[in-house]
Amino acid sequence: MNQHHEPLLNAIYRPSKIKEYRDNPLIEALPPFCEAPITLKRFGRFPRVSEADRKLPPAERMQSVGSLDEYLEPMPFHLDIIEQVGLLIRSGYKHRNPLSAAYRKALNESYRRAMDGVICTIGEEGPAAASSIALFGVSGMGKSTTIERALCFYPNVLHHQTHGFIQVCHMKLDCPTDGGLKPFLKAFVAKIDNLTQSNYQAEYGTRATTEDLIRAVARLSSVHHLGLLVVDEVQHLLSAKDVSNHVLLRFLMGLSNQVKVPVVYIGTPKALDLLKRGSFRMVRRAGDKGCFIWDRFYNDNKRKAGLERKEEWLHFLGGLWTFQWMEKFTKLTTELADVMYFQSQGIIAIAVRLFQLSQLLAIREGSECITPELLNRAANEYFSALQPVLNHLRNPSHHKASDGERWQYEDLLRDGLSQVERTVHKQAEIIGFRERDRTQTAADASEIYRAVSSLIGLSVEEHVATQKVEELFRSGKAHTSGVAVHLVLSELFGEKGPKGAPAISTPTLAEITSLSKAPSQEHVQSTLETAGLVDAEIES
Repeated sequence: MNQHHEPLLNAIYRPSKIKEYRDNPLIEALPPFCEAPITLKRFGRFPRVSEADRKLPPAERMQSVGSLDEYLEPMPFHLDIIEQVGLLIRSGYKHRNPLSAAYRKALNESYRRAMDGVICTIGEEGPAAASSIALFGVSGMGKSTTIERALCFYPNVLHHQTHGFIQVCHMKLDCPTDGGLKPFLKAFVAKIDNLTQSNYQAEYGTRATTEDLIRAVARLSSVHHLGLLVVDEVQHLLSAKDVSNHVLLRFLMGLSNQVKVPVVYIGTPKALDLLKRGSFRMVRRAGDKGCFIWDRFYNDNKRKAGLERKEEWLHFLGGLWTFQWMEKFTKLTTELADVMYFQSQGIIAIAVRLFQLSQLLAIREGSECITPELLNRAANEYFSALQPVLNHLRNPSHHKASDGERWQYEDLLRDGLSQVERTVHKQAEIIGFRERDRTQTAADASEIYRAVSSLIGLSVEEHVATQKVEELFRSGKAHTSGVAVHLVLSELFGEKGPKGAPAISTPTLAEITSLSKAPSQEHVQSTLETAGLVDAEIES
């Protein structure tokens, strides 16, 4: 089955002022590098809300609260990540110029040897391995979101028509939950297919061995000039007791060594602990350009670096607080900020969900105002899956917990966040449905009754007529009985077009008349009027 694909983005070249980058199409086709403070201004993701939006009907405002799902407040700790992503991509391409005769020769030789079963480096020029960074932190602090947002400033794929190749600038993959190498390799090939609109999966087949797939990944990384590989959920590939023997981690380091592809590792603190237990070499290699550790925000000055983290928390919360869809704008007070911290423990994702759920409750109940009591009630009602983790974080002695206990809480936090996210969406949908049902007027019911009656009079089964008419009114496609009857009859009498797709066509008068159970002139005239197919007679 052929899939429709959008045309690939054609490369546009901008001559580089840096000598080492000059005449390298892989770099000169990239958007200009910008310093982090400049990029940070366009880094955030904010929903739109105005005074007019706060006057919309409750159902519409409730749906709007969901737009906070994508909320991203630029923070100082984003600066290093933004810059490193751009620098990593360029550093990986620095010694991989496809226009260089020496590089092309080395690439061909590497490919030939790989097909003979020998994986070797592409040439001797440049560093022994590509650079990498590692980002570790508790779930819910926006690690993956930040990396993905930083990558948004660079295209996924560029088509170099002039030189006859497709460049994959960056690619992100999640580690398999079992840390297996073969599933990761298969996912890699599938992602390349998706990005380049190719079909390498068919070429390698379902019977490809792990060795076949290793060679395939090395080849495709070279052929498509992969600029940056982002590997998320690293803790999965480090779950083995003897980390130093884990094949997937060794493969990723080998990819960096041999194909010179920079790697970004993302994981929880569990991943960092396991890396340290493996060997110093693993820690150094996983983050030779920086190992960033993101902790949650603090709301006091007693902890290490507490003052800085408290200021960041208040900055984040102040930005989030402006996005309200209630009729009454609630000002942020010290008491509200303290309750928000107590119920979220400074974890971004939890704070955003609590803010969303509180607004949904306030709109649904008609209070249209956030209070400390409402925040506590929302947390108690919807955060049951998170309470063990939150209680653990509130206890100062949690730092003394064993590794097993801490890692267990990490898993509970990740799973709890997923459950709360589903709860937010479910609550918004339920409230929307209730509001739509409440606003259905008696006139709608009357029009539905008339449409169903007319269709029954035309020999349409009652249950079919009822179902189709109610669906039309519920979806907003019909507001009168005439339109509903017309659409139902059009569907039932639709003729198939040349490609086999059903076409909406109006039944003929003869067909309608022949269906009538009592084809008297008065009945036919009334039915046709209801269907909107003839004008009502005008009394003189």
